[in-house]
Amino acid sequence: RATQNYAENRHEINLLLLADKQQQSHSTLTRLLRSGAVDALIVGHTTPEDSRLNALMQTRFRFLALGRSDLPAAYAWFDIDHLAGSQLAVGWSLAQGRQRIAWLGSNENSTRVRDRRQGYLTALGDVAPYAMAAVAPSRRAGYHQTREWLAEESAPEVIITDCAALAEGAALALQQAGRAAGENAILLAGWEGLPRDAILDHPIVAIRQATPHQAGEQVADMVIRLINGEPPETLQTLWQPWLQLPA
Repeated sequence: RATQNYAENRHEINLLLLADKQQQSHSTLTRLLRSGAVDALIVGHTTPEDSRLNALMQTRFRFLALGRSDLPAAYAWFDIDHLAGSQLAVGWSLAQGRQRIAWLGSNENSTRVRDRRQGYLTALGDVAPYAMAAVAPSRRAGYHQTREWLAEESAPEVIITDCAALAEGAALALQQAGRAAGENAILLAGWEGLPRDAILDHPIVAIRQATPHQAGEQVADMVIRLINGEPPETLQTLWQPWLQLPA
């Protein structure tokens, strides 16, 4: 958890960021809100059935979710269209004449991870998935999973990852196997491209989204409006990702 103070129109605003992935109990949140020390909450790492959001909606306290859940009630949220981003990558792969498209995804329980995977499946249509993996979101896991696929008799033609760490691991495996360039190259696409501190340079189709600074400004504006009394159901913002092709 992290508490931050913001000055807006000479008023001090106290926000609490619930960034913990573990679920917060109803009693814990109730004690926190009754303290009166917090003006609004920002809830991160949302899950499809997020008990924290359920508890907060029962208290009628002001909060903004970073990501959506499957809960039917209206609440304020800011999100990226994760479904659409993966669909863009699959559509691009199919347009290159590639049909053996593998999904290298994270094993975290979050709406973001689920929606990125579902976007991959939806965009394939009648094309059968080559393979789907759910592993730890790390460079090591991406490397080992890609090595396993390369050992198959019919390797994938495209690998799409759901995070930058997995993409870097996959890129390393492809380069070591001599499959990064040339006629036998396996195309690599992934959410967020490669990490900024990646140890290698590899052509990748990056699924881009807003920068942290841009997203932060949007979230700050939405929280201020929420505190000023705007209804939560009017504060729901979905930004679109885009593809960045290799130079």
